[in-house]
Amino acid sequence: MKLQGLVRRLLTSTLHLRHRLIILGLALMASNATPVGGRLMAASSTTSPLPKIVGGHSAPKGAYPWMSALVLRGQTPVKGQFCGGALIHPQWVLSAAHCVEDMSASSVDVLVGGYDLQSSSDGTRVSVSQIIIHPRFSTVKGALVNDFALLKLSKPLTGVPVLSLVDAASQVAPGTPVKGMGWGTTSEAGRQSAILLEVDMNLVSLADASQVYPGLSQAHLAAGVPGGGRDTCQGDSGGPLVVSDGRGGWRHAGTVSFGDGCGRDGTPGIYGNTINYRSWILQQIETSVSVATDDHGNTAATATAVVWNAPTRGVLETTSDQDWFRLEASGSVTLNLVSSGTNDVQGTLINASGAVLAQDNNSAGAPNFLIVTNVAAGTYFLKVTGTGLSKGAYTVLAKWTAAPVTVGAPEIGLLGLNSTPIPDGALIAKTTDGTDFGEVDLSNGSRSTSFSVRNTGKATLTLGTVQLSGSGAAQFRVTTQVPSTVAAGRSAAFQITYDPTTVGRHQASVSLSNNDANESPYDFVIVGSGTSSTDDVGNTPGTATRVAVPSTTPARLDVAQDQDVFRFVLTQAATVSLTSTGSLNTRGTLWDAIGQTVAEDDDLGVGSNFRIRRKLSAGTYYIFVRGSSGTETGAYGLQITQ
Repeated sequence: MKLQGLVRRLLTSTLHLRHRLIILGLALMASNATPVGGRLMAASSTTSPLPKIVGGHSAPKGAYPWMSALVLRGQTPVKGQFCGGALIHPQWVLSAAHCVEDMSASSVDVLVGGYDLQSSSDGTRVSVSQIIIHPRFSTVKGALVNDFALLKLSKPLTGVPVLSLVDAASQVAPGTPVKGMGWGTTSEAGRQSAILLEVDMNLVSLADASQVYPGLSQAHLAAGVPGGGRDTCQGDSGGPLVVSDGRGGWRHAGTVSFGDGCGRDGTPGIYGNTINYRSWILQQIETSVSVATDDHGNTAATATAVVWNAPTRGVLETTSDQDWFRLEASGSVTLNLVSSGTNDVQGTLINASGAVLAQDNNSAGAPNFLIVTNVAAGTYFLKVTGTGLSKGAYTVLAKWTAAPVTVGAPEIGLLGLNSTPIPDGALIAKTTDGTDFGEVDLSNGSRSTSFSVRNTGKATLTLGTVQLSGSGAAQFRVTTQVPSTVAAGRSAAFQITYDPTTVGRHQASVSLSNNDANESPYDFVIVGSGTSSTDDVGNTPGTATRVAVPSTTPARLDVAQDQDVFRFVLTQAATVSLTSTGSLNTRGTLWDAIGQTVAEDDDLGVGSNFRIRRKLSAGTYYIFVRGSSGTETGAYGLQITQ
């Protein structure tokens, strides 16, 4: 393992790279750095110990199957782990360039899906066949830039979920909640954790972070919390910084890169900004995949045999690629074939004679297909193709049940998100089946769920229209209706869209009349929560509105529990008065730059207004304005005098 690149950066920067260096001796002979906590830290003028800890906690086991540990070849995971990463494709792990600079692929293994590094049964360990470092990886004004690397695994991992990349800059706006994770140290100069840890933070604006790190650009993200105490640390480098995808999952927002210490007051951690490198990442993977052997045959003669009830991974290498799977039915059965993933794929069921029996695109909820049909004993084929220009990874799950024995009668069933059954009369909405639509911002569109009606009987199923009722029915609409009939063994889809116009929780009942003897109408409950991000003033320190001293600023609390955050800067010590005006009952809290409360008041001003008067030293301050009881909404004014 070569150390020249790492030693060079350590000698030219006081920033702390967030990976552990396993081999210390050569580097120590080449620099004046001191080994701390199993990694090299640059010599620093600050020698006093820092009491703040990273502030994370144990991650739920199995919650992040794509989480990866980079491990030195020949070492056990607990001894050889030096960086993190994330599985973003069945054969590719995304990490940080500084983790693997000057390293050969033959010296690194990747442990995917691990949790306890001391357990030999946790995760899948795979060797690395290729390392691709961003060609413009370097150091600018002490900051690492283009700090991304891709590690190609020696074989693709089937049945392991991958982490999708963010695809819009709005997903990484300042103030957005994020989560970091890894097996790094739990404090500066601390011990490495054998258990996977996670830490919750918020994204910080680059303008604020640049006061600490002058070399930052749009290639970076910054994350932390006011006052410090939560951060990634040594050993976490290369690991993912993730944001919610809004449906209970996660997206890759950044890679752990560097920071000035770990969890220090007023000093966020710095991450590579994934959205800026999305095209480069996908291009590297596509270039490699395009010359690779097809993962599944593209004719009936070369079809891959499906293992029942086990997820099968596939990749459409090009927009014209197709994958074929062979299904063996030993008797009369009902087939249930469903895809999952983010790529728009279509499924076609074909019998041994080449006749098309069923075809579907989005009935499992866009962009996935769902085919439910009865077949006799024999050989069948499932052909998977991309819709439009779609290509990339997906997963197929094939199940079967004994075919219904009832003769001449329809039998209704209903599936929600991810082909999850929704029982007739369900009174509890769930995110797993799509009946709980989650939070939708009033100003940011709507959210839709596709539901599939299946007829597992022997006669035609006759359907009425999907009806909505209940107190929250006006907040939902049926955007795609069901057909009037569904043939035996076939399925049909309908779609409901949640488009709230008011803030709060909304509930409605869905009802579908039909000719099933004992399940008409088929009904269930749906819910959603309307939220509002419309805000005249930022509601976190990272999005605070800057105001002058002196000044008077009109503002309003838009919704219950809203808070407004203002920022002002004193260039010299002064006595400052902060007062709210108007009839709204408000409370004010004054923070200093590191998140410590300086003062708080409710009703010392005129009427129901707050008033804070303090002598302050030069620096940056934040004033939080909230409703006194938390339910107040409406206009007020903030007056600052000196």
